[in-house]
Amino acid sequence: ACTGNISYLCNKPFEDGKIHLVYDTMTLDASAGDLLHNTWEKPRVIASYFRIPKSENKRICLIDTPGVNAATHVEHGEMTYQALLNETYDTCVCVISENNYQTFDELKHMQWLYGHISEHKIIFAFNKMDNYHAEDNIDQNVDKLRRILKKVGFIDPVICPISAKCALLHKIITYEEMLSNEERREYEDLLWKFNEPQYDLSRFYDLAVFSPDKSALITKCGFTGFEKIVFGGKK
Repeated sequence: ACTGNISYLCNKPFEDGKIHLVYDTMTLDASAGDLLHNTWEKPRVIASYFRIPKSENKRICLIDTPGVNAATHVEHGEMTYQALLNETYDTCVCVISENNYQTFDELKHMQWLYGHISEHKIIFAFNKMDNYHAEDNIDQNVDKLRRILKKVGFIDPVICPISAKCALLHKIITYEEMLSNEERREYEDLLWKFNEPQYDLSRFYDLAVFSPDKSALITKCGFTGFEKIVFGGKK
């Protein structure tokens, strides 16, 4: 519901502290207001330096599509499906939230993907793992999502459990930017949570193939493994 049209997010080869925006006109030093406030009447292009692992220093373009489940914006789903059918891309990252992966709308979307996109191109990012509590069983929920996808028809779905929120806060701190007081408290809670064995999402990835810092928060929240799969291929 937050994205109302196609956005092309391109990574610049170096950090110059500026974000370029092409919408009605070209803005070479776009402000937060420029990026957040538009009418979504047409696609837009954003170019920025991506803070990704140095070992994955590749030029890429992320094609961000609207969500497909907004009942009041049926056209969003149409835009997304047209992009999936007509754009040229290597990988389709399907973001699934832990709180809605069993809904009818989500099942319809999985069925559409199975019928129209080659399985080898799809990665299922199982997001918001930070919402689980101590009494929840993350492994069981990942297994449940896998069973749902296999029931749809997927043979060996690639599922990446992650906390994008945790990864974002970790990268902000890593690059010595400021957190608000609320974000700081949230980060400290997540740091405690993902240091607990039951929350350590690194167990869902084959870390032996790229030897990251296994104690780092960004590895434990699943994002190191996810980035490696996205940039390095699924195999």
